[in-house]
Amino acid sequence: MELFRRYVAQWTPGAISWKKRASTETSRSTKPTLISMPQEILVMIVAELSGTDVVQLRKTCKLLEELSYNRAAWREIFLNHIHTTLPKPFFLPKPLQECSSKLIEQSLANWEAEWAPTIPTTEHVIHASRDPIGKRQLVATCLLPGGRWLLAGYRDGSVWYFDLDVKGTISPALLIESPYPESLASTNKVRLVFSVDLLSDVAQASPPGSYHLTQFNIAIVASHIRRTVDTVVSVWRVQIALENDSATGLRKVELLSTFHEERFEDVWSCDLYGTTLTYLGRTTGGPTSIIIVDWPDAAGQTDINRVLRRYISSSDSARAFLLPEDRILTVVNYGARESPGEIQLIHWRQDCPVTSTSPSQQTHPLPIVGPKKHGLPLIYLASVTSPAVIADELRFVVPARGHLYGLVIPLSFALGPEEENIRVELLVTGEIKPGQQMRVGYRQMFSMTTLNEREQARA
Repeated sequence: MELFRRYVAQWTPGAISWKKRASTETSRSTKPTLISMPQEILVMIVAELSGTDVVQLRKTCKLLEELSYNRAAWREIFLNHIHTTLPKPFFLPKPLQECSSKLIEQSLANWEAEWAPTIPTTEHVIHASRDPIGKRQLVATCLLPGGRWLLAGYRDGSVWYFDLDVKGTISPALLIESPYPESLASTNKVRLVFSVDLLSDVAQASPPGSYHLTQFNIAIVASHIRRTVDTVVSVWRVQIALENDSATGLRKVELLSTFHEERFEDVWSCDLYGTTLTYLGRTTGGPTSIIIVDWPDAAGQTDINRVLRRYISSSDSARAFLLPEDRILTVVNYGARESPGEIQLIHWRQDCPVTSTSPSQQTHPLPIVGPKKHGLPLIYLASVTSPAVIADELRFVVPARGHLYGLVIPLSFALGPEEENIRVELLVTGEIKPGQQMRVGYRQMFSMTTLNEREQARA
């Protein structure tokens, strides 16, 4: 409230306890009061406060209570927060220009609410029908910000989505079909990973000034178990389908890139940021590597020996995340189940040479050397979040044995020296069970299990 006091310091104390007077008495008064100030000035004052302070204004007087619901003020408060305390990506339920003051206030309040000191044990169970998925096996999931849309990848190479806002039993809808013909897809022997880009300018997840999710890019790596079949990599643009200005589903709208890659014996993860795609896999007879590709350059390529790649040596138990300024973060578990996790930053465009050599033929990928950050217990790798930007920092949530950790990295090289600025913070403690397809969001954790041929989601 300091800012507000600075603005009203010239007013009399009685102005805060304003009571309605006759118009003749007001006109004779020589001392300024709240009622005498132009509405635009009062709105400007309120807009400079924090959301918490604006709510406190409601306890002072009728005039300030009315101002605390002003939409223009809340719009400015939101814009102030989006550059300081709110994460990016952060999406409102509606475009900002369509949001009421109440909706903006609720969105800010949900984010600024204090963390519980321990992880709550309550669960919300959602039952999901397996029709029309049938006997397809779930292998990958992604919960989009806002908690409504759940993406799910299956062993035939297809990607479906669930609308978690539906009351009762939810049913899947097909988003992207398998890249393989039915004769191969129906065998349900496709290794599939996918990644969603909501952060980069290339994805254009939100129109300028709207702060509302309208589309995203998704990369899919599908590798059939049959030795004679290539891996297929594709990047799609997906939009939120609307009906009468209300979101009704998801739909693919454009195939941005597709190319062939060598068949993988195993493929564990991928990550998409802007025009760069990375995936972690092992080919038959080859080493386990993190492979980095500029997907626009590879578009349309069916000859695996003509795809330009960069390589980083890795472990089976690893994840890789693409970051701004051509950095890549690796998160690795080594050795036995109780071994600590390690994290490291690498400048892939600077340190990893370009080659068209296929994954099984490359013999000298860049080794992971240099400083590593220790101190984490066993990490649940599949559940490490994609990064969010808050102010000038990149932040991850890292689920590990017994705790949730925060991983903080400078957004830019210019902000500090590399690995020395990586911070690990304890967020919350409690019993963390990895479950099947566990995903952690800004405030919620989600997992899926299969019981008696029916999917069950826990949030």
